[in-house]
Amino acid sequence: MSLWISFVKGWLLMSVNSTLAIYLDAPLQSWGVASQFQFRDTEAHPSKSGILGMVAAAMGIDKDASDEEARVLELSTLTLSTFKLTGTENKLGRPARITRLLDFHTIGGGYDKKNPLESSHIPQKASGGAYPHAVITRRTYLNDARFIAALSGELSLLARIQAALTDPVWGIWLGRKCCLPSAPLLPTIADTELAAVTQLFERLYPDSDTLPEFEGYLEKNDGDVTYWNDEPVSYGQRRFRSRAVQRDGNLT
Repeated sequence: MSLWISFVKGWLLMSVNSTLAIYLDAPLQSWGVASQFQFRDTEAHPSKSGILGMVAAAMGIDKDASDEEARVLELSTLTLSTFKLTGTENKLGRPARITRLLDFHTIGGGYDKKNPLESSHIPQKASGGAYPHAVITRRTYLNDARFIAALSGELSLLARIQAALTDPVWGIWLGRKCCLPSAPLLPTIADTELAAVTQLFERLYPDSDTLPEFEGYLEKNDGDVTYWNDEPVSYGQRRFRSRAVQRDGNLT
């Protein structure tokens, strides 16, 4: 009987869909979807490639490993909704307001092309050969943004992700390596998206009686949608596919 009960519990864990809510708070966040070459913009909400990249790092998924694509595709089965906290105050007690920062970076300056240890860091031309000068890139960041990301799917996978985010294998960041979280992620699992987000918000604000206003971006295939090319297939090969995203203020 005990073996049968263990089997049933295991089957339920594999078959039930739930939601994992994650808190994203940092001085800088950057979530690129259409960025190319020297211009690295950010979307107003976290991207699926960015969130799952953070999860992959926490789980120790090596982008050069032979099973990397299979493991990334397993993560991609999850759907993503993101909610910007618009009705709460920031750490200084002022109404939350997100601004943007445009920063300039240089790549490849000062390296000796004759030194094999340095030449690999020099940007390459499309036609081949080393670029003679430093490359200037423009990178955009969100300042003082706070989001809740909700991943929905198979409970067993969400449980593994929750454990990894609690004790990550590698460092995690919010879009780029310079965007370190300023608060715990508080990964919270519940049966529904609404329940997961509500429970996470209660952990953040235990004295609050009501949920704040949310601006939501939901992964849907119906209604008025736009398409973001941010569902990862392989990080090592930098391959992504498009997914439908709908702007909606409602939790489901």
